Amino acid sequence: RVLRKGPELIFSAHQLTEQIFNKMSDQIVGSKRTFQISEVFTQRVFPPKRNGPSLHKLSILDNFHITSPKISSTLLYDAVPDKKISPEDVIEALKNLLDEQPFWAGCLEHTPFGERHSNRLGCLQLRFGESTDPGVIFTHGTSPLKLSSIVPTIEDCIRRKLMKPEDLPFDELRCNGELLENPASPSGRSLVAVQTTQFACGSFAISITILHCIADAQSLYEFSENLARSTRGSTRLPIVFDPSLLDATVKNLHEPWDASVSHSDLEPYKKDFWASADGAPNLYASACIPPPQVAHLADPRGDVLDWNTWDLTSSVDRCNLFFDRDEINAIWKAASEGGNRVSHLDALIAHLWSEAVSANQMEGDVIFNFPMDIRKRTDPQLPNGLVGSVNFPLSVSLPASTVRDSLLDTSTAIRSSISFMNPTNVSRKLNILAHDTTPFRYLRINLAQNSIAVTSWLADNFFDIDFGIGRPRYFDLNLMRMNKMFVVLPLMGEPGEHWYHRGVMIVAFMNPSAMQRFVNSDTLRKYSS
Repeated sequence: RVLRKGPELIFSAHQLTEQIFNKMSDQIVGSKRTFQISEVFTQRVFPPKRNGPSLHKLSILDNFHITSPKISSTLLYDAVPDKKISPEDVIEALKNLLDEQPFWAGCLEHTPFGERHSNRLGCLQLRFGESTDPGVIFTHGTSPLKLSSIVPTIEDCIRRKLMKPEDLPFDELRCNGELLENPASPSGRSLVAVQTTQFACGSFAISITILHCIADAQSLYEFSENLARSTRGSTRLPIVFDPSLLDATVKNLHEPWDASVSHSDLEPYKKDFWASADGAPNLYASACIPPPQVAHLADPRGDVLDWNTWDLTSSVDRCNLFFDRDEINAIWKAASEGGNRVSHLDALIAHLWSEAVSANQMEGDVIFNFPMDIRKRTDPQLPNGLVGSVNFPLSVSLPASTVRDSLLDTSTAIRSSISFMNPTNVSRKLNILAHDTTPFRYLRINLAQNSIAVTSWLADNFFDIDFGIGRPRYFDLNLMRMNKMFVVLPLMGEPGEHWYHRGVMIVAFMNPSAMQRFVNSDTLRKYSS
């Protein structure tokens, strides 16, 4: 049978984003292909030993992400003569990993409702080390097909510079069914799901899915890399699981920010669901009603969401673009004219933003949303291997004409927004988030028709993950498919190389008509040699 996803969500706050994800995913141009996967077995994997109960309250940012969809990656490998990976190999490696990192086998639960920031209504804590731990869900399946007849190599994609993977059913390779679908309403289900798939040709696929509130892209990469290292018997990357480290960087954490002081410099976009019941679509109506436990804290209400600016009816198409090092360098040089100090990523994002504005025929002010990793932007700095969702969203607003016509001004505005988030302002931002009435009261990502979003996985080279059979043939990610969204992924590289040295894959999501204009634009690849 084809592996299926779990049940529908029931909690309105999590439903808000998860159903946007489901709605947009369902409207993607329908898949006509299948990997014809048959499930062989499913089991739960546990650490070899339990060391007794351990309880950790999630961080301010982990709780901020409780309404975010799951994060998932899929790695596909060609068969290698005399080197075969069995599901038993991966299970044994997973047990070894959990022996060192047992929290992955635990479960989420609500913190006791109280006054402290970590005891706000809806905040979560992670419990593990007990006989009742749900463990990691592991599923193995088989496919009668030859992988190379369906999925191209990454080298082929680089040569073609464009790939439309919509007819490749990667979702069949992901085991989501037993994952804790709704972190806002914990039920003791697993936090992590792993699925392996064996193809008739001997090729191999592995998918890893983790709840976003306990793992951002970097944590997903580190889990995947460490599982691969365990499989081939190598030393694992150092990681740190201690959510309290992030909260400890916040100055005056237990003193709420002054509501009379404007924080628009830190939060240019912040809308209050509890002020936005009028005109709310049925799907979001319950999210606009304050829970009775905190109804007395609902006033003063914040800014109202303008539901008329949302577009959740458009179908969403996807394509993967491949930019090589020379092309990225050329974009950066164009953005750096006159001594303008911007990064290669600033320049690349500015170029993508410009092309998206043109393709979507946007006018007036346009908004660019992007997440910022703050591991190195706090005081003191956080460990590089800190597990969790250690980022929050930023946004930049510019006239559409500026974004279309001036790569220099656009990239400078992006760099200015990033540079503004020094340790002092990061601490201020975290303090604001810590004293929200609930972690899910406010929307801080602009989903209006005049916005686009970009996320980058620069420190996370999934194309280098080796389970003992070399680099993957192809890599696919599963994120919230938002209209006008980009994901920047570095391709294969070596230690010490710049993230763009081997080129990048850019995953683009847009409605079909805008996507046609985007990929056929005369200026999209004007920096390509």
